[in-house]
Amino acid sequence: MSVVSGSINLFISRTPLQLLNCIEARDRFHRDGPEQNVLLLTYRKPADLNLCKPLLDDNWDRVIPLRLNLFSRYFYPLLLWLKLGSQTQIHCLYTAWLKHLHAHIYNTWQPDRTCLIDDGNEILILSSRIENGESPGEPRRRFTDRLLRRRRTVTKDVKPEYFSLYELPWVARERHILNDYRCLREKGQGLEQRDLVLFIGSNTHPKHIQDPALFTELLERVSSHYAGRKLLYVLHRYEDAERVKPLAEPLGFEVVRFANILECEPLVQGWLPGEVATFNSSAADTLQLLYGLPVTIFEIAQNRLGPNSNKDKWRQLYQELASRHPRFIRDKGHMTP
Repeated sequence: MSVVSGSINLFISRTPLQLLNCIEARDRFHRDGPEQNVLLLTYRKPADLNLCKPLLDDNWDRVIPLRLNLFSRYFYPLLLWLKLGSQTQIHCLYTAWLKHLHAHIYNTWQPDRTCLIDDGNEILILSSRIENGESPGEPRRRFTDRLLRRRRTVTKDVKPEYFSLYELPWVARERHILNDYRCLREKGQGLEQRDLVLFIGSNTHPKHIQDPALFTELLERVSSHYAGRKLLYVLHRYEDAERVKPLAEPLGFEVVRFANILECEPLVQGWLPGEVATFNSSAADTLQLLYGLPVTIFEIAQNRLGPNSNKDKWRQLYQELASRHPRFIRDKGHMTP
């Protein structure tokens, strides 16, 4: 395969949601531009790549798969040089992070513009840290970086642009473009709406809630709130169905795993739920924006979390969710400050 050459817009994707946001940015800003639109599709396992394949279309000038393994972890400068070439000029770089190989690309090819995209609600934390003067990459260059020619250090004064569905009030307005998914919304007009509640799972159990009895108690709050309505529990990609089903099904949930990214599943299935609910999945925000669905957030107070959970991050997340969603149900008796 020949290397990329000339002027390009480079989109780096690691997850289906990142790929969805790359497609939205491409279609909104670079549909008829002079640069080639190149997708660097990184993945760890073939299953990760298979999740992204249904989203790939024919509107990319080039798709470059890059498997993240032990070899690429150390030698990505060589791999990227072979795939991108030394003479390529990056006009716009779209990425969810500025660390590791993303930082190396930023430092080596020096794009004219760098824009951070959403990967769930992580951008709330990342953008806040960057705007407060923290480096998004490695703070200093290590000996192994010099030896392997990895350029992962990013200065504290970096000021990227942001293409995000979140408001990000701490970012200067001229560097923040609100992602309203206008291109994707055009594809979702006129879908049938069904009288059921789509409950979106997350990695809450067992990452943050280790006790199955406590997780069952949290699910009981949801099932009681929607008594008499059909409940569809959509598993997060990291959730174990055999762990969730014995806890959720006795409470009236039908547990399913979708083959496609949740944000695109209505387009595949041809129907919409009547309502969306979740503990903290960012997919609820996207579904609300894309299809106008009502969203209910069920809070999990931070004093219920396991010892390895970041309680400050948890509190900031729920403060942000409460500010955006009127249907925010507090975890009574276990209030988050």
